[in-house]
Amino acid sequence: MKIEPAAGVDNSKTLWDLSGEGQAELIKNLASRNPESDKLITLLSTKYLKAGEKSSFDFTSKNIQMIFSIKKNRDFLKIKGDNAPYTSADRIEYIQFSLLIPDSIPLKFVKWNKFVTEYGSADVAEMTLNQSLEATAGTGLSTGTTSEKTEGSSKTTVSGGATPYVSAKGTITKNEAQKIKYRYVALNGKMQEKRIDIEQEGMREIDLTGNIAADLTMKFEEMPQALFKISNYKTAAGNYNTADKLKADLYSVMVPDMQIYPDLISAKLKYSYAYRHVKKGAKTFYEWDDTVEYFNGTNIEKDIVIFNRKDFIPAFYNISKKGEDQIPSNDRTRLILQSTIVAGDLYELVFESYDSAQVFKNWLLKFIPTRNGDPIKIGDNFQLLLRKKDSPDVKVTQRMFAGYGDDLQALPFYR
Repeated sequence: MKIEPAAGVDNSKTLWDLSGEGQAELIKNLASRNPESDKLITLLSTKYLKAGEKSSFDFTSKNIQMIFSIKKNRDFLKIKGDNAPYTSADRIEYIQFSLLIPDSIPLKFVKWNKFVTEYGSADVAEMTLNQSLEATAGTGLSTGTTSEKTEGSSKTTVSGGATPYVSAKGTITKNEAQKIKYRYVALNGKMQEKRIDIEQEGMREIDLTGNIAADLTMKFEEMPQALFKISNYKTAAGNYNTADKLKADLYSVMVPDMQIYPDLISAKLKYSYAYRHVKKGAKTFYEWDDTVEYFNGTNIEKDIVIFNRKDFIPAFYNISKKGEDQIPSNDRTRLILQSTIVAGDLYELVFESYDSAQVFKNWLLKFIPTRNGDPIKIGDNFQLLLRKKDSPDVKVTQRMFAGYGDDLQALPFYR
């Protein structure tokens, strides 16, 4: 099974989405309002939205491709037993299967993109046997009399007879030619929130062994998660900016509600089938002369795993103590942010990617503070704190952070 996250929709535009004339006009306009090079560089990379629009970020949908493989036991000698021989003339003629999500799992199907099975090109057989017969017959009957007379005597001669005949010629042939070319089997299917159903019925001489691929979108129960995007780490000259020059943007995304999902999410696969067994007539390719019997299997069930936890948790990161990635994030030693506007507002410092978290850590180690020993403030609105379990939060200085060395690392936020 292939699993992909559903892509977020980003409605924003940047300078580089404009035409050449538009780019030149926007740069001219921004430069006239912002003569400072640092601010101008930041504005050139800014994303813009139309009035009333906003970027949407949704990590609760998963696009999955499920492959259902159908096969049969081809060890014909082993399964013969007391029955007529099993051969390649036997085939799976019908199959129906369902995938059901338990009601206890808040997960549902929301979209069915496509499902398909394909039978490719194959020349099965070409055999020729011609049959014809031609015959003729006749009696061959003929008669005649001849008389002769001489002086003093006479002589009579009679000739005639009948000769029947019969002749026959012919050849015996029987013509059978069969080819399979580009045959596709149509599928029937339906989708509900908690189940999908697929039904497949084979055509003449089509064995339903093979793969069925279904592309689906599934939706998890959601909860909001706050993330930070920190930017403006360097000046135009390539030097690290001081903490007050940084820009910290707080935004929210929707993620699966981790607390209500088990580490393994399973679904129930139920299937039924009809197996066409040829008792007599397997030596010919056409099926109308077959003597057959059917074996049916109904409502056979098995549990299959559709998601491991790592398949549906977002790959977010925070900066935590080395070795603590196996414990819940709220029990770790980690960096958090406090609002400088509303002192009681505290936020987990969570980044959308490993690279974003690592860039912030590198800046903490390399920037030059305005005054040594000052607590680090991120831009105008946030104070950097270090939180330990069962201990009060502590304001972070660069010297304090450097003292931890490699003990503080970018680690996955969810476990």
